[in-house]
Amino acid sequence: MTAEALEKYCGSIFWNSSFLQREDPDLPVCVEQTVLVWAPLGFLWLCAPWHIAVLCRKATPTKHLSKLYLCKQIVVGLLFLTAIAGLAVTLGEDYDPTRNTTATEKNPWVFYANPILFAVSWILLTLCQEGVRRREGAVDSATLFLFWLILVVCDVFTFQTLLREALRMVQREGGRAEGKEGKRKQ
Repeated sequence: MTAEALEKYCGSIFWNSSFLQREDPDLPVCVEQTVLVWAPLGFLWLCAPWHIAVLCRKATPTKHLSKLYLCKQIVVGLLFLTAIAGLAVTLGEDYDPTRNTTATEKNPWVFYANPILFAVSWILLTLCQEGVRRREGAVDSATLFLFWLILVVCDVFTFQTLLREALRMVQREGGRAEGKEGKRKQ
């Protein structure tokens, strides 16, 4: 994809080096919503066939379900539900019957694609964890550990951006509140 196509896909600028030359450097939102999402999911999709191959074998003895395995599956199930909820929120924002019908501005495609990619990836992760559970002598998988590590590292940048936006909103609201108090005292 070219930068122009990604900008249309995201609804914002894909890359601008001035973001890194500011006092508080930050990545563009489009990079955070594409590259930093697709990198860990791409790694999972590349490594998944080796884990899923175990599920396709004929006589695989089933092991008991440990508490750790159940906790992992519950967490992935909750992540799946959050992905579906994100898609539902986007659909609700764009196709709300009470919405102004003259407004043609809808959410960019990235708000549809990312929740779908996450939902399918969480299902794939559930299958990978089941494959690890059925593997003889395996306790955990290095590739799944690396997936979670890459996902957390990539999401740190997104979290930083959200935190900065929240702090800016609080500062703006604080300034407004101080202005109102000053007017009341006069």
